[in-house]
Amino acid sequence: MCWNHDINAVNVLDFSSPSLKKLILTLYRRFENVTIIVTSNSLQSLDYFWRSNGFAKLTINTPNLKYLAISGPDLTRLTVVGSLYSVVAVEIELEVESDQIPNGKDLTELLRRVKNVQSIRASVDTLQALHSFPHLLPTFEDLLNLKINGHRRDDGLAWKALPSVLKNAPNLEVLVLENIFWSDEEVKCPVKDIFPAGLIENLKEIELKDYCRDDFSTRTD
Repeated sequence: MCWNHDINAVNVLDFSSPSLKKLILTLYRRFENVTIIVTSNSLQSLDYFWRSNGFAKLTINTPNLKYLAISGPDLTRLTVVGSLYSVVAVEIELEVESDQIPNGKDLTELLRRVKNVQSIRASVDTLQALHSFPHLLPTFEDLLNLKINGHRRDDGLAWKALPSVLKNAPNLEVLVLENIFWSDEEVKCPVKDIFPAGLIENLKEIELKDYCRDDFSTRTD
């Protein structure tokens, strides 16, 4: 479902349904006066994308959700009712202006609710948001796959948060870094040159995609 016209006359959009399995919401304009409510015990997959700071309030009550994808400037207007412990895969693509720092407190709260995930895909802005709140991260006991999209940005602050994530994922097997850019010519392999060996020695596969125009994988087994 996609809106690109004015719906500000609408106060509440209610997607409560006993049989809904998948919901995709894409908002392109400012809907700050709109509240979207998603309540469903049957919902398995939820995608929510918005491209404006004046985005709608979103309240979700989906205790059996398996897949969650969120993309937008921040998470300040997201409310989760109950737990999301059933989620096994999550994508969080925070996207902010270059001079802004995304809100990490809301992000860590969401991550605590999905701590049973097996797969996480996140943007470099998402990683940057975690930099100031590493102590609030949960332990991801079931996390096996972690993918970070660097968006070709040389953001040292963001990458400093990655070791904290790795420390809290003791059973991680696969680490994928996509669209990585480093201006430091002395760094030949970002993973092995920057991150402590103790955090990556148990990984079965490390993959750097689109780094220095070459795709290559480093297997650790």
